[in-house]
Amino acid sequence: MDENRDADLLLEQLLGRIEEYYDAVPRSAARAEDFGTLTLFVRDGRGWPYYARPALGRTGDAVTTAEVERVRDRQRELGVPENFEWVAENSPHLRAAVEESGLVVHEHPLLALDLSRGGQRKRRGRGRHRGLRVQLGRELLVGPGRRCASG
Repeated sequence: MDENRDADLLLEQLLGRIEEYYDAVPRSAARAEDFGTLTLFVRDGRGWPYYARPALGRTGDAVTTAEVERVRDRQRELGVPENFEWVAENSPHLRAAVEESGLVVHEHPLLALDLSRGGQRKRRGRGRHRGLRVQLGRELLVGPGRRCASG
C-alpha cells in the first residue's frame, strides 16, 4: 500500500515539475500574454513560434471553447500557428475545448525513465544507452549531463 502511495506522490511531483518546465522554457525568448486560464507565448524576434498552454497554477473551472477561440483569434492576428500544448494528465478537459474550437489534437506520450530500476538499459550490439533522466528538484536533467533550468 505504501509503495502505491509513494508512486502516486512521485508521479504527482513529476507532473508538477514538467508543468513548471513547460511554462519556464519559452519565457527566455518569448513574452507571455495572459488569457486567464491560458497563456500564449509570443516569440520576440525571429525563430520558432511558440504555443498557448494552460496558465501555470490555474485553479477552478476547465478551459472553455470560448477561451480557446480567443487565443486562436490572437494567434491569427499575430500570424503565428494556432498551436496549443499541454500535459493531458494535468489538464484533461482542455482536449474537448480545443477540438470543439475546430482544431485537431495530436497525442504524443510523455516518457520518463524510472531511475529506481537502474536507469540504464543494454542495447543489442550497441553497448550501454542512457535514456531520458528526470530528476525532481531545482532542475530537470534531459539526457546525460544536459540541464535545463526550470525556474
